Amino acid sequence: MKKSFLGFLIAIAVCAIAASSLAVAAVSHAADMLCTSCRAFKDRLVADFMALATPTQSQPETAPYARSKEFKARIEKRERPVVTASWRSCPSI
Repeated sequence: MKKSFLGFLIAIAVCAIAASSLAVAAVSHAADMLCTSCRAFKDRLVADFMALATPTQSQPETAPYARSKEFKARIEKRERPVVTASWRSCPSI
């Protein structure tokens, strides 16, 4: 009777070790998959952000220098009235 009880305890211990090993493997696999998917999501997010942050050929140049050149070109194209001497004289003087 003592031998069978000891064998029963050993069998229960082996089953417990096997079950805990299976649980650890399942949790480890799930954690690994979660970590991999989080890294992939972060990499995709960073790649999309960098794609938005870098200017492309289709986007116009918005630097202040380019805007000042456009303003200068508009001013030069504008027609101005001819200033005569009578316009410059002030009647109050």
